[in-house]
Parts: sequence; structure tokens; C-alpha cells
Amino acid sequence: MVKRIAWPLVALAVVLAAYLALWPVPIRAVGWVSPSPPGYTGPHSANSKLAGLTLISLGDEVGPEHIVLARDGKLYAAVASGNILRMNRMDPGRRCSSTPAAACSASTSMRVAG
Repeated sequence: MVKRIAWPLVALAVVLAAYLALWPVPIRAVGWVSPSPPGYTGPHSANSKLAGLTLISLGDEVGPEHIVLARDGKLYAAVASGNILRMNRMDPGRRCSSTPAAACSASTSMRVAG
């Protein structure tokens, strides 16, 4: 029973493959030489805007995960432990740590409930 179904299916597959492989089509393959790449120009050019960046030490904290500049002009950073650090954005000399007691002198650290 299986042989009676399998052989016609195999023959149909061979006929279909021959049809697809040998049927003439109006498309002809042509060779193409790609142009040389322009290099790092335009939107891909080198960017050194962050070269003079000052890193702020967060002590043992991991993050920041989220940063927002609030209406009061202060920079708020949420870190992995759940602490939120607040600092003046124009004072690069300040360093914040994750513990509320050792937070920046003009800022506070808060623990988010939840």
C-alpha cells in the first residue's frame, strides 16, 4: 500500500524538479563588481563628543539603570540596589555613594519602597 503511494509521489517530485530546473526563463545572470566602501564618513564618521566625559563614582553601586534631569535642575539616577541618587548636574567634582549617610553633601539618597 505504501509503495503504491510513494512511487507516484517520488515520480511527481522528480518531474517537478526537472520542470523547475530546465524551464527557460527570461532572466540571465550577470557579473557585478561592487564599489569600494567609502570608509567611516557621513553618519559613520568618528565621534569624539564624549571624549572629555567626567565619570561620577557611585561607590559600590551598580548602575545607573535610569537617569533623569528633573525640573529642579538636579540629576536623579536610579541604581540596581533601589537607591535613587540626586546630584547637581553642573558640579562635576561631587561624588555620590549608595548609602544615604555618605551621599553627596548637597543631595540625598532615598530608598524606593517596593
